[in-house]
Amino acid sequence: MLPDFADPLVKELKRQAKLGATKKSALVPTVLPLQIVRIGTLALICCPGEFTTTAGARLVQTAQEILAEHGVQDVLICTYCNEYMGYVTTCEEYQEQAYEGGHTMYGQWTLAAFQTRFAELARELGKEETERRHDRSTRPPPVPIDELKIRSDLPPPA
Repeated sequence: MLPDFADPLVKELKRQAKLGATKKSALVPTVLPLQIVRIGTLALICCPGEFTTTAGARLVQTAQEILAEHGVQDVLICTYCNEYMGYVTTCEEYQEQAYEGGHTMYGQWTLAAFQTRFAELARELGKEETERRHDRSTRPPPVPIDELKIRSDLPPPA
C-alpha cells in the first residue's frame, strides 16, 4: 500500500517480492535467536536487532538486575547477532512513529518481549548447567539459496 518513493526500504522489499525472494520463506524472521554469553564477570546480551539507546539501556538493566545476583558486574548489549529483524524501540518511541518506531516490525511491545525472554535466559544462566531448561534447539528456518541470491542481488554461480 505504501508508495515506493515514501521509503527506500519499502521500494526494495517490493522489488524483492516481485522477483520471487519470498515465495518459500518469510522476508521477516519468524524465529529470533537470543543468547547471553558470559565471560567471567562480563555478560554480553546478544540481540538480532537494532536497538535505540533507551531501549538498549532498558534491556541491559533488566538483565543486569538478575545477572548481578550471580557475580556479573558488567553487561553489554551486542546487536546484529545471529539474525536481523529491524529496530527495537521503547513503547514511547514506537508511539511517536519516527524513523525507528516506524521500522519496529513487531510492534510497540517488542522491547517488552525481549526483556521478558532475556530475563528468563538470565535466570537460567544463574543455574547449574545440568539444571538449565531453556530452549537450545529452535533455530530460524534456513532461507533457500535461490531466494538468498535474489535478496543479495548476487550473480548466479558459473
